[in-house]
Amino acid sequence: MTDPNPQDPPNPQDPPPDDVDVDPDPDNPPDPDPNKDQDPELKKAIKRRDSALAAKKKAEEDLAALRAKYEPDKADPVKAANRRLVTASARTVLTAAGVIEKEDQKAILSYLDLDSVSVTDDGDVDEDAIQERVEDLKRIFGRGRTQTPRTPRVDTRDKGGDNGKPADAASKRRREMLGYR
Repeated sequence: MTDPNPQDPPNPQDPPPDDVDVDPDPDNPPDPDPNKDQDPELKKAIKRRDSALAAKKKAEEDLAALRAKYEPDKADPVKAANRRLVTASARTVLTAAGVIEKEDQKAILSYLDLDSVSVTDDGDVDEDAIQERVEDLKRIFGRGRTQTPRTPRVDTRDKGGDNGKPADAASKRRREMLGYR
């Protein structure tokens, strides 16, 4: 029976509302582990299921975090355009620094924190900040193109397998004329 007037005090014989949790026996509270009488194999299966559900939830949260980090922000096209401008400017700076290969540029760009590079309202990128980051990477990894590569020394000595003996009579005569024996 429902109370026709909500202003009246509740009748103790009325059933409790559905949203209120009522303890059926206040003197004997329910057992905190209702599954204690279950089969041990069933308990293990329940634990495996619960841990799998927890792992799935954590994986979904990690995936959402990665998508938020690496996918362009579709709600903010200005941010996506700024990211493309900064990446293009960084590629220009890397090319000027001597990094020509696209794969090398991509690898270096993954190490640079380009999200903190500022872009003005006119679309101008702070290339000095990018240049500083590239110089830091050069310093850290020692990949500066300013060092000249070491050239191998050329050995001009004759190393034919004949132990210095001439191969024919003309060579023998020339060697004698030059003072070799």
